[in-house]
Amino acid sequence: TPLLQRTTPLLQRTTPLLQRTTPLLQRVTPLLQRATPLLQRATPLLQRATLLLQRATPLLQRTTPLIQKEITTMATILQRAIPLLQRATPLLQREITMMATILQRA
Repeated sequence: TPLLQRTTPLLQRTTPLLQRTTPLLQRVTPLLQRATPLLQRATPLLQRATLLLQRATPLLQRTTPLIQKEITTMATILQRAIPLLQRATPLLQREITMMATILQRA
């Protein structure tokens, strides 16, 4: 029959493919069965995380420049304070020495 004549070569080509893929499918199927519930549980968590990130992004965009400005201000203050501290340290050491001497005499 013409149908058999057409399908026989197809079957001859697909049979070795099926023979090779069947063991693979047998190994993959249990893995997929175990993965499916994990994926089902992970999906809502990922959806919630995405929502939180979407909400957090504009906040971070607004606060980042403020934080950068604060860091710059703090750096400026520290740059000004260091020389003052360097000058004050010997004075403080002398003051402490004088107070120690007074306390020892008292």
